[in-house]
Amino acid sequence: MNNVEQGIASIDYLDYSLPVISLSAKENIGIDSLRNYLKEIVGYSATEEGAFIARKRHLTALTSANKLIESALEQLKSQSSLELIAEDLRFAQSQLGTITGEFTSDDLLGEIFSNFCVGK
Repeated sequence: MNNVEQGIASIDYLDYSLPVISLSAKENIGIDSLRNYLKEIVGYSATEEGAFIARKRHLTALTSANKLIESALEQLKSQSSLELIAEDLRFAQSQLGTITGEFTSDDLLGEIFSNFCVGK
């Protein structure tokens, strides 16, 4: 791999144009190109403060989840019903799930039972 060219090219495969990133981990060639390409495809855009610009739906979900958590906290301080607090927290979890992927209690039970031999 001594003749690895640095940069990103593309090849056509069926109806797609696929990126080709030439790199050598041993020679430390093309690693930055790969890193930058991965950042680009996930929507990362550094700002002056080093933060990144999230997708609008992510920001909307985060804002909604934050409001629900603040509501739950205020209800907790005012000693409201625990059911109402739990409901706000459940809705906040649901909002975050739209970003991270939904993971319900049924998913958790399925994961537990698939990894342990129960009743055999």
